[in-house]
Amino acid sequence: MGIRDFAISTNHPFNKYKPGQTVRGKVHFKLSEPKKVRGVYIKAKGKATVEFHETQTSGKLTRSVRYFSEYEYFNHRIYFSGSHGGNSYELAAGEHNYKFEYILPLGIPSTYSGIYGRIVYKLKAVLDIPLAFDDEEEVILDITSPIDLNNMPHLKRSGRRTEEKNLYCLCCASGPISIQVYIPKTGFTHGEEIPVKIDVENQTGTEIVKVYCKLKQNVTFHSTHPSHHTREEDTTLSEKTLSGVAGRSTEIYEEILGVPLTPPINFTNCNFLEVDYKLKVTACISGLHLDLDVEIPITLGSIPIRDDNEVQQPVSIFAGLGTPYPHDGRGDTAGTFAKLIDTSAGWRIPQEKNGSGSST
Repeated sequence: MGIRDFAISTNHPFNKYKPGQTVRGKVHFKLSEPKKVRGVYIKAKGKATVEFHETQTSGKLTRSVRYFSEYEYFNHRIYFSGSHGGNSYELAAGEHNYKFEYILPLGIPSTYSGIYGRIVYKLKAVLDIPLAFDDEEEVILDITSPIDLNNMPHLKRSGRRTEEKNLYCLCCASGPISIQVYIPKTGFTHGEEIPVKIDVENQTGTEIVKVYCKLKQNVTFHSTHPSHHTREEDTTLSEKTLSGVAGRSTEIYEEILGVPLTPPINFTNCNFLEVDYKLKVTACISGLHLDLDVEIPITLGSIPIRDDNEVQQPVSIFAGLGTPYPHDGRGDTAGTFAKLIDTSAGWRIPQEKNGSGSST
């Protein structure tokens, strides 16, 4: 008891940042009476984890085995007052404000939360109280690591894929069903539209009931302990249901499939999480026949492909983060993010005096 209005505020209303940016903020709380503490500090932590369980049977024994991976990208702490393991002192009653700045490392992956794993970045403010539970408050940072599609020139090329199959009845084969799918390029950004052309030729007497066109996301989770195992999470990001195709007929579809506005996942420098995207077209064939699928791998990014004659324009540091927000740009790191984690990141305390009665 005795502490009120404990909060961490940052310079973005939804705590959205990208690698290399500076998080500026303030820790605020009020004490109704003096409080004995060892210190007041804030900690920044970024960590990726994978965890799932598998059932293994040996003879009559059945056991659940935990498979997991962990990697800590940073774990930095700075004391506003006091020190780790230091002598206790009395923190005065009243309002306390502590300003801070934290430079996020370059090359860190995007924030992510899935069924079997997640990447979490957070700030935690702590009143270190001797011989008692600490008072704590934390906020989650939403980090979007940008993906520049212009660094992958092959994505400008069109994607085309054809699949066909024969139907069998009483050991006799009919003419084939063939599907050709075409898209003008294979790299897209969030909020962009994918023009899709689908050519379905049904030379059988069997009806194709429906044709589905879907944008799929597949995340693979890799464990490192006690051994390497994998799990997958498959998600449909957008889809369209198209009319069927009668027997011995042809249909041509020209459709637009939208890419969600949510920025795509970037798992750079994360060895046990990987993501793939694909355009999947499925022909659902009536009767007991298996469906026919056509898949084209695609890449989703945050910086769109430029035309060859287009002049490059500066990209806002908050491009793709979903919320415009005024920002003075101080502390941002220019250029493409590094391939390795930037170890120069960390805390900076503003020159203004922190502590009881400090300015807001």
